[in-house]
Amino acid sequence: LHVTSPFLATYIQRWDPAAGARKPDEYETPTELRDLINGNGGLAILAHPWHEHLDPAWTSRFKGMEIYNAFGAVFFRKPVTEFMKTDRNAVMLAAWDKALALNSSVVGVAVNDHFGPLPDFPIDDDLRDSGKIIVLADDSSSEAYRRAFERGAVLAIKDLGTTKDRYPTVSRIVSSGSEVTIDTDGSVRWIAMGEVVGTGPRFQVSALAPGATYLRAEIRNSDGSVVFTQAFAIRRTGDSDGDGDA
Repeated sequence: LHVTSPFLATYIQRWDPAAGARKPDEYETPTELRDLINGNGGLAILAHPWHEHLDPAWTSRFKGMEIYNAFGAVFFRKPVTEFMKTDRNAVMLAAWDKALALNSSVVGVAVNDHFGPLPDFPIDDDLRDSGKIIVLADDSSSEAYRRAFERGAVLAIKDLGTTKDRYPTVSRIVSSGSEVTIDTDGSVRWIAMGEVVGTGPRFQVSALAPGATYLRAEIRNSDGSVVFTQAFAIRRTGDSDGDGDA
């Protein structure tokens, strides 16, 4: 398992028992790494959570996690191992939905993860797709970037093909106590608790089943590119703890 972090300005490292007693800036397990990042001002992001055995109670304590990996999409198209025969991006999305059920503020991110053509890994020279995020910050400062990321003002992008930036355009997202509306030129489907619960640019929150804790949207175009919104927390009216209907 890999963990990354934006905004971490303090050096940390993995503990080597042969070097002696562990220092405060050292970690041994992924959990210790996550907590050390968070404790030093970073935001722990879980990289490629594409293993089916991951515990949602553990993943939900990260600030964010990968939900689309362009490199993973390539090796699913050209599987050279049994592991690659399963769509790892689908596994990551499922892991995100399970984490969101416990913590609706986990931010989903999309990445390239491209290392260049590798002679011992022949599929890597076929990477045409890309992943990225758009952070809706007030200005270009690192402080504004962090504020936006922490509040989930992020769109994750699955950008297919060799011609870039042809993903759906999202002009506006409006959330009220009763509905969420997306102004877009793409087609929208709505997901809650890992299930598709509706389609179209507008969703009535009252249509959600009792017990739903989040709602998110996927916006697609005919090319197959996708814009993923972050999750909207579902709360009962008048409830500030976030454990029920909106």
